[in-house]
Amino acid sequence: MCLEELLMSRGVEEVEGYIYPSQDYELKPDLLDNIDDAALLLLTHLKNKDAILLVVDSDADGFCSSAMMYNYIKHFFPEITLDYICHEHKAHGLDDIINQVLESDYDLIICPDASSFDIEEHKLLKENGKTVLVIDHHDAPEYSPYATVVNNQLSEKYYNKGLCGAGVVYKFLTVMDQYLNSNNHSKEYLDLCALANVADCMSPTNLETRYYITEGLKPENIKNEGFKAFIKAQEFSLSKAAGKDMDYMKVAFYIAPLINAITRVGTMDEKHLLFEAFIHPNNLVQSGKRGAKEGDMEKVAVEAARIATNARARQNRIKEKAEELLDYRIHKFDLLENKIIVIEVYEEDKIPQELTGLLATQFVSKYGRPCMVVRRNEEG
Repeated sequence: MCLEELLMSRGVEEVEGYIYPSQDYELKPDLLDNIDDAALLLLTHLKNKDAILLVVDSDADGFCSSAMMYNYIKHFFPEITLDYICHEHKAHGLDDIINQVLESDYDLIICPDASSFDIEEHKLLKENGKTVLVIDHHDAPEYSPYATVVNNQLSEKYYNKGLCGAGVVYKFLTVMDQYLNSNNHSKEYLDLCALANVADCMSPTNLETRYYITEGLKPENIKNEGFKAFIKAQEFSLSKAAGKDMDYMKVAFYIAPLINAITRVGTMDEKHLLFEAFIHPNNLVQSGKRGAKEGDMEKVAVEAARIATNARARQNRIKEKAEELLDYRIHKFDLLENKIIVIEVYEEDKIPQELTGLLATQFVSKYGRPCMVVRRNEEG
């Protein structure tokens, strides 16, 4: 009774389903609008041996979503030309990279976890003979008429709106299984789906999302070597946490922050290394470990986990300095007199734009009210 009341107070409506998550709570993928059209579109390009570009969105969900798609395609079509592009900053969709994509020789552009809003960019690409496939979970006012879009927010019949981009990609891969007569190969990527749902703060109160997180984090289902390397790198911290297996809280506190640190403050080389950890984890690269000599090689996954640990420490130093500066500004200008704290960041502050959301979240927690950390655009 006590547990039931506690869970219900946290928004859990079906307590038994939450405690015992099962496959019974999976929704049928065909409830997602356009999902069969999307699968047939991808299959057509694959069978035509067209060149494909993945746009890797700049957060943990984006990296997991694109890695799932990359690994799945390469499993069935190893000879296909399949490349990826990362954002330099914490940008989303096509806006900041549209010129690079337009000038490229790729036939199909796949945007996992982003781009539902990029209607003008879709139009430009279509006018230049390129096809766009969007698999996303961000709310948008309408479907783009210039792209094939699969989006749980826009699909009226798909009532799980609390599924991240990697979750929608997973549903898409289950449909691909059907067309390829695969024996549920999509389940090989349920670990990355779980990781992304936790990192993107999706609520486990939804029973389908809860099932994917629980199932994907079972020891026997964590198969991605990049994910394993991050777990290994956090072995000491994880050993002090309750329970021996991975769960929502362990991923949220010990794994997701490492990945997010690279997407926020990492260099382009570090971002590429992170993605490579999920798709080519056993490839060898020059070790950057202290004391390593030229020619000392390390697996990509291990090197990425090490770099992520350093990136998080670097991020925390930058964040603490920025937080101190903005907190001073809050008190100097009596911003606590307002119901919503709005803090302007100036160019001379040298605060990375990738940390804006993280800083706002810190002040929400500290002062218990909504906060916006803002910058002036070119129009002022």
